[in-house]
Amino acid sequence: MRDLDTDERSVIVRQRWEEKRDPAIRTQLIDVVHELRPGAWPRSYSGGVASFVDGKYLIVARYGDECAPPPGERPPGAESEQRPLFEDAA
Repeated sequence: MRDLDTDERSVIVRQRWEEKRDPAIRTQLIDVVHELRPGAWPRSYSGGVASFVDGKYLIVARYGDECAPPPGERPPGAESEQRPLFEDAA
């Protein structure tokens, strides 16, 4: 995030386990930015990078390096280990 008046910059890193595939990437980036800055307006999106403007801030959101899912979570689309609800019913 960059302050357009002072040019002060800050980096916020959020770890999220999301499936990275288009067109979901754009939506996921918008959701994360709106969590941090609800008034941010999307400006552009290209190549997995989105930019936003919120008053006096320019916000750039992108995916970083791949990471493992948090402990206890399964990656999106992974096979479920839960048995069907009525599997043993006669």
